[in-house]
Amino acid sequence: MDFDTPPVDDYCRAWQAYDLDIPKIGSSDKGDHFFIEVHMEKTYFSLEDEEEEPNYLLEYDCDTSISTFWEPCERVERNNLPLKRISKILCEVGVPLHRQDLMLNEISDQADEICNSPHNKNEKILSMIVSISIAAVKPN
Repeated sequence: MDFDTPPVDDYCRAWQAYDLDIPKIGSSDKGDHFFIEVHMEKTYFSLEDEEEEPNYLLEYDCDTSISTFWEPCERVERNNLPLKRISKILCEVGVPLHRQDLMLNEISDQADEICNSPHNKNEKILSMIVSISIAAVKPN
């Protein structure tokens, strides 16, 4: 599936989750961790192939998924969730590299905010939800 420039904007928001069912982390995993639940929505559009109206929307399909990830948290001022790790997560849920720029910043900034929040000071597991929606044109 080719993810060319979509007819709508991509969406990405991240926030701290207070009501997630968090599985137990392995005893070999020391230190603080993020538990990240990614809600992914991919919308595939079919466009009319006629020359008169080449961008006429015919139909669309939508796939959704939820994936979870454990990532270490360094508890520093910035880059508590490094951009390379975020990009790896985004790739695993199906976001192409060329569509990740704004998402990387949104998720990184929110991870830093969660990590440095005074009410999370004594928390060993920091939970976060990431909601993503991307669109793509179906190839003919």
